[in-house]
Amino acid sequence: MKRSVVIGAVAGVAAVAGGFACGRMMFTTSVAGEPQILPGESSQASGANSSPLLEEESFDGDFRKWIGLYEASRKRSRLSIQHMLRRREMLAEWIKSDPEATITYLEEENGNANSTRFALEHVWLQMDPETFFQLLEESESRGLLVSAAAKATEIAPRFLLEYVRKHPPLDRWLAGAVPLAIGQIAKTDPGLALALTSEFEIPANTPPKTTQGTPGYFDTDFYETLAQVVAQSDPAAALEWARSHSAPGLRRSTTETALAEWALQDPEAAAAAMNELGAESGIQIEKIADRIARTDPEASLLWTIKYAPPRKKREMVIDNATGLFHVDQIRRIHEALDGEKWQGAYMQHQLMNWRDRPLEDGLDWVMSTPPEKRKHWMWELGKGAAGTQFDAAMEMSEEISDPDHRTSFQRGLIYSLSISDLDRSVQLAEETGDEDFLHTVLEWGTYTHAIRSDYPPEKVAEFANRMSDFGYRSDIVSELVQRWYPNDPDATMQWIDSLGDYHRGSAIWAVSLQKAKGDPEAAIDWLATVPKDEDRNMAIPAILHNLTSRAPDKAFPLAASLTDPQSRLRETREAVDVWAKRNPAEARQAILASPHLTEKEKQRLTVRIYGAQ
Repeated sequence: MKRSVVIGAVAGVAAVAGGFACGRMMFTTSVAGEPQILPGESSQASGANSSPLLEEESFDGDFRKWIGLYEASRKRSRLSIQHMLRRREMLAEWIKSDPEATITYLEEENGNANSTRFALEHVWLQMDPETFFQLLEESESRGLLVSAAAKATEIAPRFLLEYVRKHPPLDRWLAGAVPLAIGQIAKTDPGLALALTSEFEIPANTPPKTTQGTPGYFDTDFYETLAQVVAQSDPAAALEWARSHSAPGLRRSTTETALAEWALQDPEAAAAAMNELGAESGIQIEKIADRIARTDPEASLLWTIKYAPPRKKREMVIDNATGLFHVDQIRRIHEALDGEKWQGAYMQHQLMNWRDRPLEDGLDWVMSTPPEKRKHWMWELGKGAAGTQFDAAMEMSEEISDPDHRTSFQRGLIYSLSISDLDRSVQLAEETGDEDFLHTVLEWGTYTHAIRSDYPPEKVAEFANRMSDFGYRSDIVSELVQRWYPNDPDATMQWIDSLGDYHRGSAIWAVSLQKAKGDPEAAIDWLATVPKDEDRNMAIPAILHNLTSRAPDKAFPLAASLTDPQSRLRETREAVDVWAKRNPAEARQAILASPHLTEKEKQRLTVRIYGAQ
């Protein structure tokens, strides 16, 4: 019969055991009889091997007094391994001579970061866990029982499970140690661990933030980690166990975990096993690659290059390539890619994200490419390195002997600098004397600063004005106006009036969007003050964006007044679709009475009423 294990508070037990971190379970090991470095201790000898603590004749039979001397000495200086071994002997003797006194000591020190308390629990669990738990039950100290259960997950996991078998129903905190114990057993006996997951029913795939007694996402982590541990010694068994789960989500996640661990050992066998499962299994090669990348990013990329379908390969390589830092790894992956197109896309991504990697390595890589490609790659490397090491990169650039390569690298640096320091980048671009390059820096820097909340919008407008002779992207205007208008509408409108017709339309659209966000109906009144039809045609869709779902009866006549036929039909359709669901008779009457619609448009919109109901 399965025993239901409540583990909603597993994180608390795991934190005590030191076996859980950041939502990912880590099964740790401890060898009985070996010295354990505990919190606040160091294994480095202090040269005090002649300490009275190590002398047999210095012990007068008072264990608590000896422990007090030990703790005081530990706080003054780092003790040696001999001291820790001596303490272990003393604690073992104390347990044999007066076990109840040791429990009293644990009760008094419960909650304190006392290394001897942790050591005493450790020795108890190694010597006689059954008696230890019996005494803890008699002490009625729930906190001590939880702490001991957490320790037992790594020191005496089989005893802990046997204890759980004999003590239903379980305290939810004590029960939280069960998955950790099973995971520890999986290190040495994967088959038994898999059997134990069937005996101790550990639910999975339930929503987070659940009520007491209901497990959360940690449970799925447990199953995935168990699949990973078992796969390290028997991947085929881990895969078979993963496929046995009835819950589709759990079956898929544990299967992907088992395959990922298998791929680290034998990529070809793992790929064959994955292909044998077939597409109907729902297994995603992207998820397997992601899981491999957690352990070995380079292995993940090599797996992707060899086994991913062509339609997915490029995106997967680019996504997972960010996990590489060492340049030798980056270049090995580059060489493993087939074809100049693939290699080029990968190299561009890496150079654009060079950041803190050694610049010398980046320059060496660029110089290893064909001569006709180097100028372009210098530009990309400059863009990638500017964010974190601009000044050092500019200084190093003087060592690049080829003037074209040096210029390209420097301009990449200046271009990327415009994201963080527009003023300086523009100054440096001006010093090049190249008007086209200056415009490129101005346009990109002005756009990135238009959306920055910490940069004065009026300064962005000044930089935009400098580009008026060149022309520039319209989203600079729309982004700037959306940020500027709510805080200073008069200054914003004054600037808009200075714009040419092309950018004025984008600006009016942005103003309309801002007005309609707060009060779409008030925006209609404002629209009456806009004199130009071109401006109105830009403003109306922005207002309708917020008005149609709220008040389709007011949105429809506004949409019908658009002078562009395509825009008019698109916007009136949206209004009619919403209106017809609320009041189809009114919608039909408004369509037929509209002075702006052609007969053909009225007919098409009327038909939509019946489809919307």
